[in-house]
Amino acid sequence: MKVRKTYFFISSMVLVIFLVTLEIWIESRNIEKAEVKKAITASDDSRKPAVATAPHEVTKAPTNKNLSIRDQIAAWSEQVGQVQENPQVIEDSLNQFSASLKPHEMEDLAFIIKKSNQQDQRFLSVELLARSKNLEAKKILKELALSPETPREKSNPDLKAEENTLRMRAVEGLMSAENQETAKSLLREVRSRTQNSFVSDRSERALHHLEKGGATPEAQDQEALQKFVNQ
Repeated sequence: MKVRKTYFFISSMVLVIFLVTLEIWIESRNIEKAEVKKAITASDDSRKPAVATAPHEVTKAPTNKNLSIRDQIAAWSEQVGQVQENPQVIEDSLNQFSASLKPHEMEDLAFIIKKSNQQDQRFLSVELLARSKNLEAKKILKELALSPETPREKSNPDLKAEENTLRMRAVEGLMSAENQETAKSLLREVRSRTQNSFVSDRSERALHHLEKGGATPEAQDQEALQKFVNQ
């Protein structure tokens, strides 16, 4: 199976999003074990230092004060998908960028998530909000997690996989709220209101981790996929 460009972009930033996408594919499209194993190998490779093949290395997020947040996201999403010698550079930039977000910039990210037809920009916007501890960011993520399935998703399995990946990353982002009781409250609300089985499962596992400890949902995903491949 040819993995779409969006998934390579995701896996280069956050392994969990890539693994969740595979989880959806396994259930909805019955991928052969060999294909899953190949995808996991590609995901693991994305975390290793790579030979730089792009002409420019991402050294930091584009924070030109003359650019709107939407323009910055557009510029950065083009860079962040490039092969990097040091993936930690991307991690550090994501954390710094998310920590500096202002309320009106969060609203702009929400606009990108809802209206943009550029999936790389939407995934990057969700990732930045997920890393933020700000309550306003968490409210945006809650709304995304509870967003209903659209008619286009019902007729397009690839689009459905992408949208569910965004929703579940939103759920995970709720876990990082500055106040853990707030995080639990948001997750309980999502769990009780959603009609999406993937979102329900994700919120349940996230709550279990916050309340009782144990493996994170991301770690559980990786373990489950490895068991699937090794059967």
